[in-house]
Amino acid sequence: MTPTEISYCLSLAAKNRDTIGFVPKPRFELDCARGRVRLQRLNGEPCGYLYHSPFRAAHPMHIVQAVIQLDARRMRCATDLVLSLLADAAAASMPCVTLRCYASHLPQNAFWDTFSFGIQTLPYLGTRRKEPLVRRTLWLARPSLSVLQSLRSTYKVGVQSSQSLLLE
Repeated sequence: MTPTEISYCLSLAAKNRDTIGFVPKPRFELDCARGRVRLQRLNGEPCGYLYHSPFRAAHPMHIVQAVIQLDARRMRCATDLVLSLLADAAAASMPCVTLRCYASHLPQNAFWDTFSFGIQTLPYLGTRRKEPLVRRTLWLARPSLSVLQSLRSTYKVGVQSSQSLLLE
């Protein structure tokens, strides 16, 4: 990622700081250099990003932040990003993809429900800014891959990924 793209992601994160977790700027820049941030473009311009943990076989993948510009949300940009990550995670033999989000934020929870992310029944995860958090998990076993394929056909999304063989 270029410095301009990194500053775009940081400004987008600042605008959405009430709904996403905080990541220090040096850590974010380091993880950009390590390839842990996927930038989404719309008409050649950045419109959002997905920040995730490293790829390690047999370890869960964690989505740290997923942010799309407000005007780009209807363009299925977030769906493209998530499908590309899920395809790469499945190809890397990762057992699941997890994330944390507010229990009360219905639009975000409805988005993750689209991908069949279930709410994991764990002990209380605590609160952030006095709102309860939930952990959502998508297991990447064979039955869940059919969910990915049906989503791809439903949304007619072109997942462009280095390892998108599972969805092709």
